[in-house]
Amino acid sequence: MKIYVVRRGDSLYSIAKANASSVQELAAINELSDPARLSIGQAIVIPDGAVSYTHLTLPTKLEV
Repeated sequence: MKIYVVRRGDSLYSIAKANASSVQELAAINELSDPARLSIGQAIVIPDGAVSYTHLTLPTKLEV
């Protein structure tokens, strides 16, 4: 399990997408009655097994 802290511009969808999860899963785990209402600084639990795609480094040139 990891904790994600909500930043300006975040949505539950963007957090779920960046962590290979779903809005439904995050809403259930975090007991969110209204997933559309997040607050800046709010802690969101990300389940084990979710992969964060927010800090990946991609190659600048692919070699074939």
